[in-house]
Order: sequence, then structure tokens, then C-alpha cells
Amino acid sequence: MLVVTLAALLANLSLAAPAPPTLDYQILELQAHPPQLFTQGLLVDGPWLYESSGGYGKSLLARYKAADGSLLASKKLPKDLFAEGLTLFQDYFYLLTWRKGEMRVFDRNWNPVGQHYYLGEGWGLTNDGQYLIVSDGTDRLHFYQPEPFEKVKSITVTGGDQRWTAINELEYVNGVIWANRWFSDQIIAIDPTSGQVLAVVDFSELARGHRTGANAREKVLNGLAWSEQRQAMWVTGKLWDRRYLVTLPAVTPPPSSR
Repeated sequence: MLVVTLAALLANLSLAAPAPPTLDYQILELQAHPPQLFTQGLLVDGPWLYESSGGYGKSLLARYKAADGSLLASKKLPKDLFAEGLTLFQDYFYLLTWRKGEMRVFDRNWNPVGQHYYLGEGWGLTNDGQYLIVSDGTDRLHFYQPEPFEKVKSITVTGGDQRWTAINELEYVNGVIWANRWFSDQIIAIDPTSGQVLAVVDFSELARGHRTGANAREKVLNGLAWSEQRQAMWVTGKLWDRRYLVTLPAVTPPPSSR
């Protein structure tokens, strides 16, 4: 029995999926970031950088000048909303709410123009040019058709021998979904077809410098915004006083997924 059990264990180990590779990054630039903001969503649109910040009675949308990070405008949201992920799709901003089950829609001037409803919690949000992609704090990603609003499919994020739960802020870049994970100093690259984790980038050293003072536990890495012009990613965190523009190695899904 011992021999059989040992043989089975060795067979399982040999079949275990390899851990995703860990990639390096390089800091190109840093900008000041309002340290009171509980960053949920982040995105770049041409010369502007937009952010959603959460908290009941504190949620807002913010617009910055991407070139220097200066704050240009902000909009407070209703007190009963806990703002979450934000994306810009076909000239409309889509904003998730945490536990309300509502997706709010705004025009470019932040005038409310509609809302949709979904089951479960809302965490991160991005789009691939066709679908809105939503995380809910689990290891699942959900794809929604914007109009009429309808869930099309869901995928489970997998990779190596671990569970990839607490998926949060999302950013779609060149056929890959990049994601923060709640209380993790890593971001991961996800194949949007299979859910396979293709790579990991570890920002522990960067995050450690911000996890000090009051509310240190909440000062987690969160916020991803791809700059097409700079071919680099803006990253920041909740209650951080800086955002960083970093280069990342190119990651592409396997041919079978494209």
C-alpha cells in the first residue's frame, strides 16, 4: 500500500502544472497621488488619467492630466454607493459598485445616463473592446455584453498549484487581462480565453514602502492603467501617495487561445 501511495504521489507531482514565471519591471516615472483616495479603478484615455475611489460617503471619480498627474476635476458619488472598478467603453464610463449590484453608466462629462444590475459583488472592471470584464473577489471573471446588458460567459483563473482568489482591479492590454489581487503585492497576467495565469510581477518592494503609518493594513497595491502612448503601466495602491509608471515584458496568450 505504501509503495502504491508513493507512486501515485510522484505521478501527481509530475503532472502538476508549472508555476507561472515571475517577470521583472522597471520604474520609468512617478507622480504624486492623493493619499486619501481608496483606489478602485484606474485608466488612461489619451491625455487624461481617470480614477474611481471607494468608501461609503467618500466615493468619487477623479480626472488627472496624465503628463504630470495634476488633479483637474473630481465628482462625488451618492453616499449609498461604494465605488469599485471603472472602465471606458465606447465613450461611456462604466462603474461597478461593491455590494449594491449596480453598474452605473456616465457620459464623458460624468452625467449619469443609465445603470445595469448584476448578481454578486463588483470588484474590478475592464473591457476588451467587445465585452465588459468583471471580477467579483473570487477566482472567477465574468464577461458581459454591454447592450443589452447580459452575461455571456465566465472563466476560472488557474495556474500552477494554487488558487488565484481575491481578483480585484483589471486592465486589458494586447489580448491579456492584468489583475491585482486583494492583499497581494503581485499583479498577474491572465489568458482571457482559458483563464490560465501566464505570468506574475512582484511589487513587494514597492508596496512595502507605502505600508506604514495609520491604516497601514489597507494600503494595498491596487490600480492598473495602461498608457498606450508610453507603452507602460501605471500602478498605485489604496491610500498611496505615489503612482508609478512601469515597463512590463510583453506577455501573449498561447496560440491555441487566440
